[in-house]
Amino acid sequence: MINSRIILIFLFLTDSIAYAQKNQSELTPIDKVVYVCTYQLDYLRDSKDQESRRSEKMVLFIGKSVSKFQSLNAYIKDTINWNRKTDDMALMLAKIKGKSSRFAFNIYKNYPEGEISTTDRIYSDNFIYNEPLQLLDWEMTDDTTTYLGYHCQKATTYYAGRNYEAWFTSEIPISEGPYKFNGLPGLIVKIKDTRNHYSFELISFVKSNEQYSLFFGKGII
Repeated sequence: MINSRIILIFLFLTDSIAYAQKNQSELTPIDKVVYVCTYQLDYLRDSKDQESRRSEKMVLFIGKSVSKFQSLNAYIKDTINWNRKTDDMALMLAKIKGKSSRFAFNIYKNYPEGEISTTDRIYSDNFIYNEPLQLLDWEMTDDTTTYLGYHCQKATTYYAGRNYEAWFTSEIPISEGPYKFNGLPGLIVKIKDTRNHYSFELISFVKSNEQYSLFFGKGII
């Protein structure tokens, strides 16, 4: 099982590799990682087939002004592949194997400023598209609960053709969340659409002490 400490190790490796190879690097440092959030994604591959439900871990890197969201398995795989290009620490990485991921996208909020940049990969082709960073229109409710020891409040919104219910905590006053969700006065710890096709649940939250860089790479890391 990949835990938060392993993620921090991979952040260190990415930092070391990119700066050691900076003249040839395809990676651009755009911020410092302040927090690392790991979410459990449960989803239906086929909305008409309940037996098609799958799960995967996703990771949200939160910087001072930019955030990045992607599959944890994809992040590990890309880091290993990038490391193989440099022949650095190959023995160590060979012992940490990531599974394949259905999700190749990387979502950068507020990069460039005021925009969301999404990089993705189809077969061997990488591409990028940008859209305005817009705060979602949330409706607050009086419902509260406790999750992972945090006091949480419920809010609802409509996004991309679906109604969503979210739980956020003002004890972590960061207006962030998984995927493209944002705009609440605290970190989103749980969110799902009302048809229960997609749900995200926070499973770990770690402060990284701003030691590692957040990189932008077209289709990688």
